[in-house]
Parts: sequence; structure tokens; C-alpha cells
Amino acid sequence: MSDVNTITSLLYLSRRVILISLFAALYLSACTRVHEVYVLETVSQVVQRTDVETDQSLDMLRANFDLERDRWTRTSEVFHHFEGRLFVTATMITPALELARTRYHQSALSLLPSEFNQLMKQRLDRLKSSYVFFITLSSSDLPKLQKPNLARDSLVGEDGLEEDFQVHFLVNQRKVTVNKIDPLSFKRAQNLKDDFPFISAVKTGYWISFNRPENLKDDNMKREIHSLILRFSNPSATAILPWRVKIQ
Repeated sequence: MSDVNTITSLLYLSRRVILISLFAALYLSACTRVHEVYVLETVSQVVQRTDVETDQSLDMLRANFDLERDRWTRTSEVFHHFEGRLFVTATMITPALELARTRYHQSALSLLPSEFNQLMKQRLDRLKSSYVFFITLSSSDLPKLQKPNLARDSLVGEDGLEEDFQVHFLVNQRKVTVNKIDPLSFKRAQNLKDDFPFISAVKTGYWISFNRPENLKDDNMKREIHSLILRFSNPSATAILPWRVKIQ
């Protein structure tokens, strides 16, 4: 009987070690991604590569897209006294990411060259004047993000605090104006699940865009590495999602 108990204890400990090792690996991977500096290509730079022929398989195109998406995705989980308050995942939509995504879609959907070019142009055009993010968010407070066209007074509770979650985008510690918050219906979210697999039934999906400054390097912002931060907050929780980029 003691041998059985010993084996059971060893199995239990081995599982704990495996789980701890897995969580440690995921944590280190996330930390590495947060502190890594990535090159943020411009729309014009990526446009020059859209006409390059590729004979990659569907699996390879998918792997390229997944890799590019994961490079630009950040996740934050906020707990208070062991209670989950806020869970948010954000993918920064870059021109290179859209190229990888559209090439995968071209192969998966058997798009004609003209259809590929039209879809590619549509996706890149919105990045010329805006920073675009795909967001999934859930919270114990069942929040909704503030829409920019709502009056400020309608967002303030009796205690003077804003009730809905606010989203801010900071470029080198300077706020950038939000221009669109587009919450997804369940059907729209499910249609995007193949592209963004972190969508789930308990998370609300959003497309969020912010005005892009005329030139990131102007107006006393000349530096080699730029800090980009998404901040979600209300009185009960705040999540910070950072990117560090170089502008070619």
C-alpha cells in the first residue's frame, strides 16, 4: 500500500513540476516578447512586396501568418485578491502582418490575383492614417469600452468615477486620439476566430483604431526605439500592453 502511495505522490509531484515548467516557459516567452524590439515597416515598404510571387504551401503561409501575428500580440491578466478582474489580448495590426494574413487568405480561399490586390489595398489603406488593433476583452465587471462619440457626462457614475473601461494609446508617453471602437457581434467574432484564435465565447472582440501622427520622428520624438502602449482602465483594474519598435 505504501508503494502505491509513493507512486501516486511521485506522479502528483511530476505533474506539478511539468505544469510549473510550462507556466515558467510561457512567462519567459511573454517577457521576451515584451522587451524585444521589432521593426515596424511602413505601408509603402510592404506595398513593394505585394507583387512578389510566392510558391509557398498553404501550411507554410499559415505558419508565416501565425508567427507574424504572435510577434505583435500582447496579453495581460489582472487579478485582485486571487479574483480575475480583467483579461485582455491585443494584436497590433501592422502592414507586414496584413501581407502575411492576406497571402494566407489568397491561398486558403483560392482568390484571383485581382481579388488579392483589392483585399490587400483595402487592408493597407486603413493603416496609412491609423494605428489598428484587434482586441479581445473580458472582465468580472462586464465592461464595455467607451465609444469616442459618447458624451463624457454619460460615462461618470455617482461617485465621480468613469464606469466603463477607457482605452488609451500612448506613443512615446503621448496620448494618441482614438477614432473608432468597433465591438464585434458573436457572429463577426466567430468569423475571425481562424485568424485570431484567442477569441472565445466569454470575451468581447473589438477593432480599435487611433489617429497616426504625421511623422513619428518629428515634434521632439526623434529616437531610435519607440514605445507604444495600450492602456485599459477603470476604477477596478488597469492593464498595460507594451510594444517596442524601430521605424524604418
